[in-house]
Amino acid sequence: MKRAFLISCFALCAAEGYSQVQQAWVKRYSLVSSATNQATAIALSPEGNVVVAGSSASTNGDCDYVIIKYAPNGQQIWLTRYDSPANGADFLRGMAQDSNGNVVVTGTSKTLKLNSGGTPVWTSPFPGRAVVAGQSDIYVTGFSELDFATAKLNGTNGTNLWTRTYDKLAQPDVSQVVALDATENVYVAGVETYTCVPPEGCKQQIALIKYDSIGNPGWTNHFPYSGSYANHVEATGISCVATNVVLTGNSRGDFSYGTGRFDPGGVQSWFYYLDSDGLGAYEGNGRAMIVEASGNVYVTGSQSKNYPNYVCATVKVGTNGHKVWLSQYQGPVQGLHQGNAVSLDNIGNVYVAGQSPGNGTGNDIVALKYDGNGNQLWVQRYDGPAHGDDIATGIVVDNQANVYVTGYSATTNGGTEFVTIKYAQLTNIQKKTDSSIQLQFFGTPGSNYGFQATTNFLNWTNLGLVSADTNGIFQFCDTNAPSFPYRFYRYYFP
Repeated sequence: MKRAFLISCFALCAAEGYSQVQQAWVKRYSLVSSATNQATAIALSPEGNVVVAGSSASTNGDCDYVIIKYAPNGQQIWLTRYDSPANGADFLRGMAQDSNGNVVVTGTSKTLKLNSGGTPVWTSPFPGRAVVAGQSDIYVTGFSELDFATAKLNGTNGTNLWTRTYDKLAQPDVSQVVALDATENVYVAGVETYTCVPPEGCKQQIALIKYDSIGNPGWTNHFPYSGSYANHVEATGISCVATNVVLTGNSRGDFSYGTGRFDPGGVQSWFYYLDSDGLGAYEGNGRAMIVEASGNVYVTGSQSKNYPNYVCATVKVGTNGHKVWLSQYQGPVQGLHQGNAVSLDNIGNVYVAGQSPGNGTGNDIVALKYDGNGNQLWVQRYDGPAHGDDIATGIVVDNQANVYVTGYSATTNGGTEFVTIKYAQLTNIQKKTDSSIQLQFFGTPGSNYGFQATTNFLNWTNLGLVSADTNGIFQFCDTNAPSFPYRFYRYYFP
């Protein structure tokens, strides 16, 4: 044997089974590891694979769009880099998938469509901030620094079907998020400059606009709070449920956020504003939102606790617009703890990914699971090899409750690189009805592992060699376990 690792020890009589959430695999990617590489979007493909997208430094010194598809076992299926003409700066800002698994990304240079195999299909000259896929066409918004700007693109060839702009005062207005309802009415929200008063300057607020599928303007509405002279106004999440649209954003100059629901006619049904909740301050930052089919809304972000310290705050808002619960997480040290992404499983559990200061020199990636009542079920932290800044930007959950988190992680030579992590529930040791012991762990698909057992930690007995399956799970059944009053186990790399 080359190396042996004591991973866990279990007494036979301790329990019938031992199961816990654990890291199944970690995948990191960069072309130039000393430069900036940041994954900013993640999605599950229709066939159950995971698609990650972001921006990656090239050898030319610019950034390219990068889209990677991973199998559930962590195997890379394909990787596509896109560099716009003349090595332009391609910083990815949004990703969407259609029902066939085709991928559309947008960012600072163009909007790009890939087929489900990762091959580019078309590019369109719209440097958007957000994109969404309809039944056959694509909608992109945020390609102007002066006006709300939204375009409908032909899904087959990328040609422009219509473009709509919105301007309030001939001052900067920027659309930031977009969503579709079941009949492909289009909802666009972002920052609107609504008044300018010298010498103080201009104020901004969040505006929401509806268009029908052929681009006819419907209605315009706003968050109920006036904005700020500073640049603290931002729309951060939008979703359609039934015939309503739900919008989240940071809507005031004190960094507070709110969530509102608007009916089909644009009337505000309710508005939830982050309150102090006993923390003694109204400050917070809403970073992501998701809506259940039932209409309950989950928002994650940060909330102040003895400034400049913030907790990661996740709130459930009921269908009546009232808070159902608020759960907070603060890691081992004080600082900015913040949720950046939120997801749900099919039984109502809530998953949050974000950042949390660690014991290293920067943030750790943090992933949290809450039950339907807001009780924290588990927390997983990831501190990369450089022990620098590790930030999660996205999270998804498959129908087996496997959790995938993506973001970026510091490298040892001063850069950052994509990092994607899978967390899964696995019963590591289980006593079977015949008193044999079933052992299983996560490893590398196709790699060999050995199991050993002992009763005194002095003499170890080789039990056998096994190979990890295509999902990376390697297992062994100790049928001799009933011959011992107790036994402890370890696995090793031969």
